[in-house]
Amino acid sequence: MAPARLMVSTTVNARRSAVYAALTDHEALAGWFAERVETQPDAGCFRTDGSFTPRWASGALRTIDAQPGRRLALCWEAGAGSPVEIELVSVPTGRTGVRFVQWSPPGGGPDDPSALDFWCLAAGNLANHLEGRPVVRHDFARPRRGTARAEATLAVPARRVYAALTVPAELERWIAATAVVSPRVGGRYDFGWGDDLGPRSIVDLEPSRSLAYTWRERGHRDSVVRWTLRPCGRGTTVRVQHDLGGRPADRHQIGWENFLIDLQRMLASGQDWQRSVWQDEPVG
Repeated sequence: MAPARLMVSTTVNARRSAVYAALTDHEALAGWFAERVETQPDAGCFRTDGSFTPRWASGALRTIDAQPGRRLALCWEAGAGSPVEIELVSVPTGRTGVRFVQWSPPGGGPDDPSALDFWCLAAGNLANHLEGRPVVRHDFARPRRGTARAEATLAVPARRVYAALTVPAELERWIAATAVVSPRVGGRYDFGWGDDLGPRSIVDLEPSRSLAYTWRERGHRDSVVRWTLRPCGRGTTVRVQHDLGGRPADRHQIGWENFLIDLQRMLASGQDWQRSVWQDEPVG
């Protein structure tokens, strides 16, 4: 089989020099990427470990190529030597396009976070770090079962968050393909993902406070996702909880962390927001 390749692209509100520093400075990397980092990219030395990176992304790396402000290429000694390329491109208004590419990414079980999940989280947290927002960490050392739960404080009022959860045009900016919302108990709530998957109907709502809806997955009973909004100073603490009825929850956990980061970034960026683009497929 031809080697697989995954790509995750995002736009960060920072110049290329600042983005490159966040990718190569050990203190910066410990703030958004890994729990512990040692790095000397010019000397070809790079090491990550701790609970915030999966096993295949921990340990020693070799620097294949380092072009300050433009490109960084690495290869983990673990993970079958899977190479990672990070490319930086200037875009208008002082922002930077960042593209992560991993060749032959390591696999895992059906309930494990994938390499794509990991790089989507990394891209979102890189943006949060550089744009002055708290990062959303995933603890890979802590197995989860039954419930996935993620929380962050957003610098916008609860009514703005609630609109992002219930107005179709807003949902389509960060999570939905074609959203349909009937804002009442029993009303339709659909992201338009196809195959009768994802959210189905509202089971509870209280404007600017909470929203709960059923969630459908192939081969499982419908589950429930609940969003809770709580004022916090001038902002809002947002919690999303997915009750899975005793099933493994690791992959759902990182999925909701990624969605929460997208919501966080969309509300902070306003009209400048661009959703990350990802691709995971065989090559050749």
